[in-house]
Formats: sequence, structure tokens, C-alpha cells
Amino acid sequence: MIWADNMAYWYQGEEFTELDTLMEAVRLDVDGYFGDSDLDSVIAQRGGRVEADGTEYRTAVSLKRGNPSAYRAMRDEIVAGIVDRLRNSVELGELPADVPYTSGTIESDM
Repeated sequence: MIWADNMAYWYQGEEFTELDTLMEAVRLDVDGYFGDSDLDSVIAQRGGRVEADGTEYRTAVSLKRGNPSAYRAMRDEIVAGIVDRLRNSVELGELPADVPYTSGTIESDM
């Protein structure tokens, strides 16, 4: 099953008939639930530190305090990657798809 314009999709009890609207709702949710401890895990997976403007940061909190724009850019990159993977799943009909960091699942009427 591939994304079809005449299909309905559900996320968090809401019906979506447009892919972009669905993915924006997913993006907002993931962004809202993705916390500093989650970012700490990503930093650990990437070698345990992040460098921004010549300064090394080992935690999300230190990055947020020391370089808020780098913190936001890193979060945005991670959230965008999650949303891109979910968009691909929806487009390929690989549903239901659990949305990481939330209690939500994307489902279809098929």
C-alpha cells in the first residue's frame, strides 16, 4: 500500500487526509516529547560529546546553556530525521507506525 490521496490516516485520535498536515502534527509531538535525557543518549551514541564554536559539551543541558542555537539545531536535526523516517513508512504503507518519544501511532483506514 502506498500513500493515496483518498485515504484517511489517524494519529493521536485525529484524522488526516493530507500527508504534510499529518507529518507536521507528528513533528510537533516528537519535538515536544523529545527531552534532554533523550538528547543525552544521542550525544552518547555519537561519542559522548558535541563540539560547537570550539567548545566541547558532554550533556544536553550544558549545550543548551552554553550554545542554545547549537542545541536547537541538534534537536531539529534529530526530530527531522525521525519525521523523515516516519514519512517514508507512511508513503510505503508500512503501517501502523509507532512514533518515537510519544505514545502515538500512525494508522490508516486500510
